[in-house]
Amino acid sequence: MSNLRKFIKKAYREVLVGADLDVKKIEIGRPHPTKLNDGPIVLIYNGDEEVSVLSGSEYVPTQYKKTFQFTVDAITPASPEGDDWLDDISGQIEFAMLADIFLENITKKDQPAIHGLKLVRTRPYNIEDESEHTWWGTSLIFETAYDQNAYPDKKTVYLEEYDVEITKTDVDENTIDPILIEAEGLTT
Repeated sequence: MSNLRKFIKKAYREVLVGADLDVKKIEIGRPHPTKLNDGPIVLIYNGDEEVSVLSGSEYVPTQYKKTFQFTVDAITPASPEGDDWLDDISGQIEFAMLADIFLENITKKDQPAIHGLKLVRTRPYNIEDESEHTWWGTSLIFETAYDQNAYPDKKTVYLEEYDVEITKTDVDENTIDPILIEAEGLTT
C-alpha cells in the first residue's frame, strides 16, 4: 500500500488544478526561494499526524486512526495588490478543497476512504531572501483522518511473549483487510 498522506496531497492538488485558480503553478513541496520566482504559486506539504489505536490493544494494535494535517500555501511577490490577491485566492482554495471533503471524485477503489476534511486555521507570513526579494503568503491548514491497518504489508506477526499469532486473512480487494487473531492456549 502506498503512503496515504502522499495520495491525499496529490489528490487535493488535482482538486486545485481543476479549480482554475489564478496562479502560475500548483506544486507539492515546501516554500523555497527558488520556487517562488515563478509566483504567484500554491504549495501543498505535510503537517502533523496524530495516531490513535482504533482496534486491538494499546501495545498490539490491529488498526489505527490517523489524523493528518497538511498545509496549502498561497504565495505572491509583495505588492500593493498582494493582500487582496491573498484574500481572494485563499477563499478560492477553501471553497475548492471543501467542495470535495471525501475526495469522492478522485478516490480509487483500492484507496481507503478519508473521514472528511476541515479547515483548521489560516496564518499570514512573509518570506525574504538574501537578494532582498519579499513574498507574502497565507497558509491554510487542513485536517483529515483515515483508518489504516497496523500491519498492511506483513502476512504474519508473532508475539512470542503471549503466544499469539496475528494473520492477515484473504478478503475481497475492495475492502480494508481485517486481522484475524489466533491465540493458542488462552481462554476468554
